[in-house]
Amino acid sequence: MKQQPRRYITVSEMSGIWDRWEKGDSINEIARDLGRYHSSVQGAMARTGGISSCRPTTAQRSSLGSTGTPNHSISGTSISALGRRT
Repeated sequence: MKQQPRRYITVSEMSGIWDRWEKGDSINEIARDLGRYHSSVQGAMARTGGISSCRPTTAQRSSLGSTGTPNHSISGTSISALGRRT
């Protein structure tokens, strides 16, 4: 018997899962309507924010991250001096 290809939960399915979870549907009802096992729906919810929490927010970069300054200008030492052995 040939193994079935893996079918990942899409973004739109995940959005529908969270909508139905917030409405009060059980994981078993949601999984049955998607044609999946309840453990796969529960695992997907746990990976994206946990069952006890609300819908996860979308990831955003921090404004404190990169300032656009090249790394070699932060240090006072020249890069060629670092490569030289004494």
